[in-house]
Amino acid sequence: MFRQEPRSARLQTRRLSQTTSRVSAVAARRDTCEDAHNGRMSRAGITGRTRPGPLAQARNHMDAATAASHPREAVRHLLAALGSASFSTAGPVQRIWRDMEVALSHSNITPDPNREAYGRALLGLTGSPTG
Repeated sequence: MFRQEPRSARLQTRRLSQTTSRVSAVAARRDTCEDAHNGRMSRAGITGRTRPGPLAQARNHMDAATAASHPREAVRHLLAALGSASFSTAGPVQRIWRDMEVALSHSNITPDPNREAYGRALLGLTGSPTG
């Protein structure tokens, strides 16, 4: 006689499948960001020993902020799949989440100010936004 898998096990399997798909999509977006960044730097003739100009620096900061959002999204998908147990202090996922959130709060990789700085550089505006 065929024995059906319990509903909770089917739900966990489906949730894990969805999460692994989301994590791989996030990784692909991160790789795309890196490839685009490397291509821009190469086309501009900027190597590891060349200091980029203000426009390229602003774009680098914006790219870093954009790329940093992708791992955050992946960890959030894992947390959703694992449920509230993932926040247990005994589990490694909560430490990864906490460390990542602290690192991503650094001003160099906060998206909005970096987008604004790049927009100002594109428009040729100098100085701080407030004057």
